[in-house]
Amino acid sequence: AQGNLEEYISDHNKLHDKLHENDEEKDWNARRFGPMDTLHLALQAARGLYQAQLYRDGRATFVHADLNPSQFLVFLPDNDDNDNNNSKLPILQINDFNQGRFLTRSITQKKGKINNNTNENCPFRSCSKNVRGNRYHTPERFLGCVDQDERIDTFSLGSVFFYLLTNGFHPHYDVHSYDKAIKTAKVPHVPNRLDLDHPAYDALREVMERCMVLELRDRP
Repeated sequence: AQGNLEEYISDHNKLHDKLHENDEEKDWNARRFGPMDTLHLALQAARGLYQAQLYRDGRATFVHADLNPSQFLVFLPDNDDNDNNNSKLPILQINDFNQGRFLTRSITQKKGKINNNTNENCPFRSCSKNVRGNRYHTPERFLGCVDQDERIDTFSLGSVFFYLLTNGFHPHYDVHSYDKAIKTAKVPHVPNRLDLDHPAYDALREVMERCMVLELRDRP
C-alpha cells in the first residue's frame, strides 16, 4: 500500500501548493481533484465498506465502527491492469479492524422450531463512559447506551464523503466542540471558497447528506 487516503489527499495538496508557491493567491479549486475523480474515490470508499461488512443474504455481518480517511489504504493501479482507470486513481481498501465486531441475526421460534432466516440484525450497544469520539464517529458514539448496527458505518462513510468533497477538510472543521454538532447530525459546512457547481459534486453531496442523518433507521 502507498499510505492511506488522508496521506494521499494531503500529499496531493502539498505537491500542488509547492508547484504554485509563487502564485499571488492560492486557488483552492485548482488544487482539488476533478469532480469525476472525486466521485471515483467516493465509489472506491463505498465499495471498500461493502466488502468489509461481509454481506450475507443481503445483510451486513460485520461493522467496522471506526471509519475515517486514515483507515482506507491506498493501492495505486498497475500500468498494465488499471481497470479502465485512465486517471491512475487508487484502489481503496479498509484497514484496522480493532474496534470492529461481528453482528448476530435475530431468530424466531414457532411450534418448537427455530427460524434463523428472519434476515434482521440484532442491535448492539457500547456503554463505556470513557469512549473517545472523533469527527468521523456517529451520533450513537456520543449518546451513550443506544442501539447500534452496521448503519453507524454509513454515517461515518458520509463523513468520509465530506472529506473527499472538500478535498481534505474534516467534518465540522470550523467548530471546536464537534461532538455537539454530531449528536444532532448537523450537516458539516462546506467552505464557501470551494466551487461545487458540477453534477458529480451534486450527486456526492446528496448521498453524503442521506448517510449523515440522525436516526439510525433512516440511513441507507
